[in-house]
Amino acid sequence: MSRRRRKALPSEPVRCVIETLSHDGRGIARDNGKAQFVDGALPGETVMAKFTSTRSKFDELRAVEVLEADDARMTPPCDFADLCGGCSLQHMSGDAQIRFKEDTAGAFCPFWGH
Repeated sequence: MSRRRRKALPSEPVRCVIETLSHDGRGIARDNGKAQFVDGALPGETVMAKFTSTRSKFDELRAVEVLEADDARMTPPCDFADLCGGCSLQHMSGDAQIRFKEDTAGAFCPFWGH
């Protein structure tokens, strides 16, 4: 049996309008109803992003240029933030990170404090 060949990923960046964040801090955009998870993007931003993988139900992309930045965007304090991936929200201000983490915890644990 032969192996199935993967389709080549599109090489040109695409424009993505970020609607919200996923639980792991990736921006979520939509293209004709298909979810696009964009590393390095914040809600309310418009970015140019390159494909890193594509599947039948969703695509994964990496922001290469921010066209319209959100107020919560900041320059990461670590020079290696884009390379190592250990701190996926360093491009987001501290206050915005706290709000995001509180909202995420509240969404996953709706019965806390009741």
